[in-house]
Amino acid sequence: MTNKILIIDLRTPFHVREFEKILFKTEILNDFDFLVVAPQKLPLEGLNYHTLLYHTNPTSYLSIFKLWKIVKAISEEVKSYNEINLCTSIPFGPLHDLLINKIKIKKGFLFEDGISSYLDLDVKYYFLKKLLFFTFFMKKILLAKKKFFSVDLNFYETIFTEKKMYLNHLNNQKKIIDIGTQNINQNTLNVIKRKKMVFLSSASVEYGFQTFEEYEKTIKTLLECVSSKNIIVSFHHNENFIDQKLKIIKKYFKITKVLYPNKAVEDSIFNGKFNIELISPYNSTALSACNENVLKKLILYNDNGPNIHKRISLFKKILPLLKFRSHTL
Repeated sequence: MTNKILIIDLRTPFHVREFEKILFKTEILNDFDFLVVAPQKLPLEGLNYHTLLYHTNPTSYLSIFKLWKIVKAISEEVKSYNEINLCTSIPFGPLHDLLINKIKIKKGFLFEDGISSYLDLDVKYYFLKKLLFFTFFMKKILLAKKKFFSVDLNFYETIFTEKKMYLNHLNNQKKIIDIGTQNINQNTLNVIKRKKMVFLSSASVEYGFQTFEEYEKTIKTLLECVSSKNIIVSFHHNENFIDQKLKIIKKYFKITKVLYPNKAVEDSIFNGKFNIELISPYNSTALSACNENVLKKLILYNDNGPNIHKRISLFKKILPLLKFRSHTL
């Protein structure tokens, strides 16, 4: 056993895939023992490490006492180590904040949680949360004012990313490690393949950012941007109103296939067999898709999602840097 342990905070299938990529692409974490902390139902088949599973929502402040039990269990698991480190995509919120105030973290490693990781975002209700945790611990506490890659806690030293060029707002205060950005191969851009048009639906209706009427208006507006009415429709994993939305989409487009939210859409469409025209909100999938050779056209639409103006601003900055093939904002 080494004297160093790494607590690995995984919450989604995307997190698991990103962490596996870090292990495959780098050797930086080889010196640590691992403790994986994850929700009970999260598939972890590829990570055969010591694991602590939980049932509680890690983002709910209403569950703070249940989360405290989880943090105390983590503390017991790591107490014999001289050095304790943390690897996470989400360096804020109740689970994270309880953990870093219970356990002294030596170093923090960050990896992507999607497009939000590349935005400069503030923690909401910072002073109220600081008062809550001070009352809970009755001592001076650590609490971030910034979210994701912008987190302002000093022990976070390293970022693992495929999209290094998107981090211009960080001003080099952290070590940024590229875990394998795919370079667009200009020799493959003009290869003739069959074309598929893919529409990525949005969970904004479910989140309350859009009404069904606004969702339909968005669909209708997209007719002006596309070269074909034949589309594949993919739904986000948080969409519940799929049947209602399919009825709306069928008014304006011919649906050739529906991709339901039980599999990452990237695995289904970016397989190299077809050129892709992607209709997408300003989201994480669109951001990742920009580095795919088979993406020939990107049509972005405003779904009024969270931090939408910062998302739009990010895409306006990065598309010229990528010398993007064809895009509509």
